[in-house]
Amino acid sequence: MEKVTKIIERVNAMANLTLDLKTIESEINAYQQQAGEAIFEIGRRLKHVKENDLAHGEWTKWLNTIDIKPRQAQRFIQVFDELGTKATELTHFSFTKLLTLSQIASEVDDISEVIEKPHVLPSGETKKVDDMTTRELEQLKKSLAQSEERADCIQRQLDEYQDAYGPIKPESDRVRATNKDDLTTSVIALNKTIRDMIKRYSFMKHYSGTIGQLDVITQQEYRDSIKALKEFAAEFKDVQAGDIIDAEFTA
Repeated sequence: MEKVTKIIERVNAMANLTLDLKTIESEINAYQQQAGEAIFEIGRRLKHVKENDLAHGEWTKWLNTIDIKPRQAQRFIQVFDELGTKATELTHFSFTKLLTLSQIASEVDDISEVIEKPHVLPSGETKKVDDMTTRELEQLKKSLAQSEERADCIQRQLDEYQDAYGPIKPESDRVRATNKDDLTTSVIALNKTIRDMIKRYSFMKHYSGTIGQLDVITQQEYRDSIKALKEFAAEFKDVQAGDIIDAEFTA
């Protein structure tokens, strides 16, 4: 009899649903919001029980009493740990998307940047996380992981470069020659600097294929450096025999 009553109630509830699609969409969004909030609150409570050992060493046994598997519980906790501070912004996400996003958050420095900025997908489309399907978010996770690997590789290459040729830093010192000895020292220093520059250029040329994988700021610094080098080379060609470059000589 109880089952029949529930079926009747369900039929009556469905009969009372509106025929307006926009209204139904709004209702679905509202229920999704509630579901998203529930995910974070469940994760929060599971973490509280586990950290404070409220189950008295019987965590798995206690989970069985609320019909949650240990792996599922860990996923709830992970979502809360990684995204809890952004819960109010993400409650409209499905559990699968929240889990994927939490996995991304564990691998990046700033999940806010990942969420807010647009990303180019393998399809060529540009989307923000909010507009991505579950599959597209998985693709983004894979792409970001590959970017991290490339960044680590580039960092190792730069470390090798600095070990071989010294730290990369701007050279702003200007030599002022006041006698012949100073001028001789300056010329020798210029010769050594140019030789080191050629070595560095050779190294960077070897890894030129990875330049496009650097972050935007570093790429701009690289382009600025190449531009400055070209300008220097053009100026050097114009120097006549006997001229002194960037030095003042007083007899």
